Amino acid sequence: MALVRSSDFARVSRRFYEDVERAVSSYIYVHEGVRPLLQLGTGFYIASYVHRNEFGDYVPMTLAVIGAPGSGKSQISKMIARVLDAPFATYTVTDQTSTLDVFVDEIVLSSKDSNGNTVVTRSYRDGVFSAVVRKALSGNVMPVLILEEIDKVNDRVLQSLLAALADGYVADPQGNKHPAAGLFIATMNTRKYDPTSKDPSEPIMDRFIASVEIGYPSHDVLEKIIEISVTRRRRQGVERVQMPREAPQEYEKALHEIASNPYIRRCVAKTVSILQKNVRGGAEESVAEKVRRTPGNRAPAAAIYTMAALSAILGDELDERELIVMGLVHALRHRILVVPGADEANVILEAVSCACDRTSSISSRSASQQGFFR
Repeated sequence: MALVRSSDFARVSRRFYEDVERAVSSYIYVHEGVRPLLQLGTGFYIASYVHRNEFGDYVPMTLAVIGAPGSGKSQISKMIARVLDAPFATYTVTDQTSTLDVFVDEIVLSSKDSNGNTVVTRSYRDGVFSAVVRKALSGNVMPVLILEEIDKVNDRVLQSLLAALADGYVADPQGNKHPAAGLFIATMNTRKYDPTSKDPSEPIMDRFIASVEIGYPSHDVLEKIIEISVTRRRRQGVERVQMPREAPQEYEKALHEIASNPYIRRCVAKTVSILQKNVRGGAEESVAEKVRRTPGNRAPAAAIYTMAALSAILGDELDERELIVMGLVHALRHRILVVPGADEANVILEAVSCACDRTSSISSRSASQQGFFR
């Protein structure tokens, strides 16, 4: 049984996502390994309109895209923005990057006073991200902000930047506020694929609502990618897909329906509790012993937001069990680390099986076999 019933809104939102995937597929091969990014990117973009209205103008939806170099993390993120016809900006961070670099542009002027002394004056204006945000909000649309290679930056820089995102603005030294809003996507490699990568700390990763992991494609998928990259690159322009005005309403409906479901609330709370090692004895403790880094207290709300985004765009395609599993894995995998030999997605599945009676059969197949979590 689907959690959110068919409705005019559900059909509109579902068709919208299908149009987005079709448009992206005209230029990029959308295989199963990258489809979750397309799904969550579209769903979170819709959600950014609701969170803007409900929580204030400057609360972005945050999505971490983790995986191998050259796997399409940045390319697909940018293509999502182009197809949605959303204002967007990208910024590649380094160890020298500061929060002001991303959101504020400092203008330094020097002149001579009447005595011949050099006078330096500083003024500030919107930087790369804030300029796009301000322009987008003036047109009553939401932007897409893409921060690339966050694994190359130390935690101090990321903590400052993500704290600013949570505030919804960055203040310059003169006290002027530069806005942050919309869909915020951060790409990062992992040590599994890139030995030079750094693993961001738990407080950093906990600030992302959800994550998608993209690995290297299989040889048959790679062959298709090569073919399409040649034949479709000759196309001119990008097809734009306008978001229906009903789509944010569908997300909001799904959000309230999921959050008010007692079974889902209990399932989410108990799953997180197991992974936080707040259990004693039995199968739950066996699962908890596999966890080295536990999820923070933002995790339950993040799972609900993720489920709502997936429900809004996929509608009746997902039954309740699939929605719970997909939402929890995408919301929790980047928040935990597990012991060597274990897999984050499978550990989450085991926790879900312990926590949710009606999903007791979930762990009978691995995450990769279910096809949800490439």
